[in-house]
Amino acid sequence: MANLSLAELRSILSSRSEANAAIEQLFPNTELIDFLGALQKTTSDRATVTSNPVHEIDSLLSQLETVQQLGQSPLIAVSGLLNAGKSSLIASFLSPENRGRVLVGTGNQQGTHRFVIWLPSSWQQQTLIWQRWLDQLSLAFGKPAEWLSQDPATAFAQYNGQSFSEYSTYPTNTGDAESVNRDLGSSNETLRTLEIPLLATDAGLDQLGVGLIECPDIQTGILGSSSSTPWEDSDIPEYRRKLLSQAAKLCSAFIVVTKLRDLHDRQTERLLSTLKDAMPGLPRILAVNLVRRRYSPSEILAESHSLMSRYEIDRLYAAYDYRGDQLRERLPPIPEEFATQSIRGESTHHPIFFRLDRAPLNDSAPRPAPEDYLIRLGRQLNQSEMVLAWRMSLAQQLQQQILLGKEHLLQRIKMQHNVLSEVRQEIVAGLLTLIAIRDEQGEANEIRLQTSKQIIGQINASLHRTAPWWAWPSLMVDRTVAWTKESVSAAAKSLMPISSVQQSLKGVKDWFRQSDRSQVLTADRLRKELRSRLSDHLGREWNDEKWLQICQEILDRFQSENQTLLPATQLDHWASNIWHNMPWSKRLTTGLVPVASVFAPLAAVILIPFDFGGSTVLVFASLKELVAAAGIAGAWAAFSGNPTPAVAEQEAAWQQYGDLVAITLDAFGIPRPSTESETPRVRLARSNRKLPSSTLKTRTKLETHPQPIWQIRTAFLKQLERFKDLPTLIITSHSNIHR
Repeated sequence: MANLSLAELRSILSSRSEANAAIEQLFPNTELIDFLGALQKTTSDRATVTSNPVHEIDSLLSQLETVQQLGQSPLIAVSGLLNAGKSSLIASFLSPENRGRVLVGTGNQQGTHRFVIWLPSSWQQQTLIWQRWLDQLSLAFGKPAEWLSQDPATAFAQYNGQSFSEYSTYPTNTGDAESVNRDLGSSNETLRTLEIPLLATDAGLDQLGVGLIECPDIQTGILGSSSSTPWEDSDIPEYRRKLLSQAAKLCSAFIVVTKLRDLHDRQTERLLSTLKDAMPGLPRILAVNLVRRRYSPSEILAESHSLMSRYEIDRLYAAYDYRGDQLRERLPPIPEEFATQSIRGESTHHPIFFRLDRAPLNDSAPRPAPEDYLIRLGRQLNQSEMVLAWRMSLAQQLQQQILLGKEHLLQRIKMQHNVLSEVRQEIVAGLLTLIAIRDEQGEANEIRLQTSKQIIGQINASLHRTAPWWAWPSLMVDRTVAWTKESVSAAAKSLMPISSVQQSLKGVKDWFRQSDRSQVLTADRLRKELRSRLSDHLGREWNDEKWLQICQEILDRFQSENQTLLPATQLDHWASNIWHNMPWSKRLTTGLVPVASVFAPLAAVILIPFDFGGSTVLVFASLKELVAAAGIAGAWAAFSGNPTPAVAEQEAAWQQYGDLVAITLDAFGIPRPSTESETPRVRLARSNRKLPSSTLKTRTKLETHPQPIWQIRTAFLKQLERFKDLPTLIITSHSNIHR
């Protein structure tokens, strides 16, 4: 396939076009979202610079672009454990005039608590390359580099963790650097200055051909005398390892300095593991320092073998402790570079590292080949191969981060749908708890009908339509009764004594308030039930008032929009049976007085909300419960052996239940089910039944912070198929550009 430039790759990852967008948002509005944008939306606010996936990808893209521009300018990291000799090794590569600026010592006040980058002086003369290095340092550490002072005392203070804003590499605005240092704070100053690398140049590195970066110890630090937290239990080692991982992305090779006794130390392995994970595939060199002369080269090699194999170490060097008079024949010849210094009277107390893994050496008097001294590393490493390996490692990590990002989005989408399904199911179950009729085992057996004014009016109209001849005189009187929430009270009072109305209302309310007949649904009852079920997913920041407001809106909307009615034909059949089964004593009474006096308790159901201050409440009751509460003679006989009204009632109640669920979903900003697989199942009468869909218009309340619903796009997944060999595509594309 065609090569892929970094510009094209960046465009694909940040595009919202039909061809390249990663995510299609389905709810609450439809839109296309790019890959990096989707990752950013799903990244925790607590993500740091070193753990933000978007920053990782953007950083790797920028570093790859810069690597292509830097040319043959590799950087080697020198890391190691406390007092292993990193600074001494760095100093051995530098020119004499700069060695005095390197802090060397074994005390805590001689420790390296900053990243110190030494670059060849010639690089500073190449304006473009130099500026790109400054940009890379700022990108990797999140802060601009600071010049290492020419004054040794100040340089030592910088090495040891202090910062001086006047040395910032900001080209024009030192005020920004001052604010950075002002923000460090006294208690965390040593920790925070780790993020500000030190920068210096040295002409002696021009011959080496590479830059060096001295890394601080990851297992040490200045906690302060007031700290009681053990080093390993603090967050400092992890903090330093993260910064080391970021700094490692600037490097083409790594030298890890350790003592022989620390080869199998846990910290050594953690350091090697950090470097291997940060930049896989790059050369790693193990330098064993201050070896006691009683150990022969073959013993050092044998002791290091397992570590080299496990962490894919390419080279092994060792340096004997030059102090003492015993077995001095094991000290290798002083290389020419150090011998010249000795003639000039300069100190030569630098570790003399020589290679052990290339050719067998005499154990008694090792005499390494001239090219096997570490001081001549620049002649041994192929800079073109180092830069190519550097680019390849970054490209491999970029590929890994993109694939990890894809998996992250897939998991996030799966979690979205799982949470959505769980929330829907909890709402379905919560509402069922409030309106279901349960059997002796506590299983939901039926759903109660919401006795709306339309339902009560239907019952009244059906009773009028089906009334026998002997009730007609009463019906003539009763013609003016209006069965509505607003007028039923006045109508009932005009046809019945006040005491009779009050008694009917009290009887109905008492019947509904019995412990096993909790059919009056208030906003507060709804709030308690839903909040207990949904608070893990919704409305964590809402107070009781907010929850109550939403629940009241649910009841208000259901009262306003629910238009479910009972089938008129089946209702008339049921009403006829009531008349037919009415006792003779009641028939005579009914024929002489208005029908309203017999059926007035039904009107009392509509009056119940007024007992709650006029706020909307929903009254749920089966027809059996309703007529039982009203005490209508002949009603129970009408149910006996006649399944017709029960079936009609359950279908109506079932549809009301579906509408109530839909309105509740809208109120909480949750999308309604759109497919068969998304539709919740309800366990009713010991069988599972699919929730009915609602024909009510969707009215999602965006102010309730609806959870977005995504799906990953097939077109983007096909794009990712192109990235299976991303490193080769990028490297080849770069090679073609510079051919």
